[in-house]
Amino acid sequence: MVILEDDKGIQPAQNLIPAVNTDFLNDHPDVAEVLNELAAVLTTEDLAELNGRVSIDREKPEDVAADFLSEKGLVS
Repeated sequence: MVILEDDKGIQPAQNLIPAVNTDFLNDHPDVAEVLNELAAVLTTEDLAELNGRVSIDREKPEDVAADFLSEKGLVS
């Protein structure tokens, strides 16, 4: 499996946004800041790579996520 390049510009850019229930955010206000930091660095290309590591390479989702968050400086 390979990720195809959209050389004709047919597929529009994906705008990744976190979607969270307002009640949950009201109960956990610190989550908004964390999600905003993640949204600022997560790109469509990143997401495709991360999905590939899980779906194709059979890496554990929690390991892939931990690697990404560490690489982007979002966790220590």
